Amino acid sequence: MKTIMISALQLVLILCIAVTVCSIQNVARESTHVPFTSCNNQGGISTVLKCYRHCMRQRDVFYMIGHDPGMEKCYCCHSAPGIDDIFITGEELQTYITGQCPMEYTAFQYGEHRICLRYVESSQNYLDAVDVCSREGGDVIRLDTEEKHDILRLFVEGKRQLPEVEVWVQGIYDNGTWRYHDGSEFTYTCLNRASQDPAEIYMRARSQGNYNCNDAGNWRVAFYVCEMYIPHAWFLNSLFV
Repeated sequence: MKTIMISALQLVLILCIAVTVCSIQNVARESTHVPFTSCNNQGGISTVLKCYRHCMRQRDVFYMIGHDPGMEKCYCCHSAPGIDDIFITGEELQTYITGQCPMEYTAFQYGEHRICLRYVESSQNYLDAVDVCSREGGDVIRLDTEEKHDILRLFVEGKRQLPEVEVWVQGIYDNGTWRYHDGSEFTYTCLNRASQDPAEIYMRARSQGNYNCNDAGNWRVAFYVCEMYIPHAWFLNSLFV
């Protein structure tokens, strides 16, 4: 007898489709991000659950879907948007993230949560690096605990091609206080050396110093790590297997 193996997520979807009370919220969470031109799209799909099932048939792993009920169009997004992508908008367009990482990203368990990281070995100033990560739906990595700092070391050491590298990490020096991008004060710092230059208000981690950090101005260029943060409470436990 042939044994058919299905994932926990596929089982959830089958059960969802079998009952009328099921919601897309069982398998995904609504997002403010929108699909883009490199997402696969298919017409003639009337509901968001049918859209989700269509995307699963295309590929097991995808991180975002979009559905326009008026146009009956479904978008399956496997990768983060590229520099040439154009974002798609519509009055009825609904988008959902699935708890999976985009193809170019690597997943790490972070406490009860999941983070998705992408190392970019391309020199950018701080603000341009932030802009790239924001366009992809995330931000420059936020080192808010020693555990996250250890994840950064492990991740970049496994990816870097050069003998020594510097990477931007999230941090802005504002009126005597280091803050994350949401305006909150640092709960953990990797800062090892701070200059007295008032223009050096951003933060970079250096492989030469075990990924401890120095401040820097926006005139400086470095590599960077984009991070997407996926709270555990948004998704079923089976998504984190």
